[in-house]
Amino acid sequence: MPFGVQSAPAIFQTIIDQILIRTPGIAYMDDILVGGKTKKECMENLMEVLKRLEKYKNSNEGYVITEDGITPNADKVKAIDNAPAPVNVMKLQAYLRMLNYYGRFLPNLANLLRPLHELLRKNIKFEWSKEYQESFDKTKSLLKANHVLEPYDPEKPIILTVDASSYG
Repeated sequence: MPFGVQSAPAIFQTIIDQILIRTPGIAYMDDILVGGKTKKECMENLMEVLKRLEKYKNSNEGYVITEDGITPNADKVKAIDNAPAPVNVMKLQAYLRMLNYYGRFLPNLANLLRPLHELLRKNIKFEWSKEYQESFDKTKSLLKANHVLEPYDPEKPIILTVDASSYG
């Protein structure tokens, strides 16, 4: 489903509700909450939810989850990498939506995208230049860098990375 479709959350909720019917997981928007009265019960409930999700998984999903961590789907990365340079604001917005889906894998993304976001301003004429092309190419290179998000491990140090700015 394309990003930005207004009915997407309701459709997603309906599908997840059907997948998790009579399981201990509670789906709310894009979160699935799993609990239990004891740690053992919580783990059993989690395994049941994961089994259900595995049964209904879609090969077109955006992420690949393994015991090593979470990575972007290689086919989706390839599609973004093959995307041509935008020729207008609508094409740029579509590219940015695809890229932002993988924002958690892209450090310093707000700074990298600053030139491209400038093209979205109403008072700016859309004229693709070398500066915009460089930013566009860097985003693709960064996405292909094979960043992996590791599952939480209380034995490892935690690194908090944030990417927020007044223009990103």
